[in-house]
Amino acid sequence: MEVNAERTKSSIMAAIMRPDGLVQLESIAYQPGTSWLLEQLTALNADWNPVGIVLNPAAAAGSLIPGLQAAGIEPVLVSGREEAQACGAFFDAIIDRRVRHGNQPVLNISVEQATKRPVGDAWVWHRRTEADISPLTAVTLAHHVVSTHQPEEAAEPWAVFA
Repeated sequence: MEVNAERTKSSIMAAIMRPDGLVQLESIAYQPGTSWLLEQLTALNADWNPVGIVLNPAAAAGSLIPGLQAAGIEPVLVSGREEAQACGAFFDAIIDRRVRHGNQPVLNISVEQATKRPVGDAWVWHRRTEADISPLTAVTLAHHVVSTHQPEEAAEPWAVFA
């Protein structure tokens, strides 16, 4: 899950590890504000039992951590350093054609409008622009977790929500 810097829009995206080893990216929800997120994430968690619900605690979505924990969901927290690694790995996966998505406009627009922000010798998606790239940031984090955290009981396909 991701919240844009202005808190005017929020995204829930999914990364699903397919049996063929490719990662399927899906837009689950993209709506105004943040008030709807906890209810939707709680329902998704109950229905799908995902590997995790991921967010960067230093980003705008970090404010939702107490609400998730109160709902019995311990989010997977991705640090800024790990987010830079996630962005690089996501970019590589796209170039290497290891991801798939269903041509969803919300993700397409986010990708088209995204810019990079340098972080040391790496980069992250630049959140503080006129464009709302919350769908891209969310799917990047979801891709990172689904690619690096195999569930204990691997019933494929498995999913991560961000």
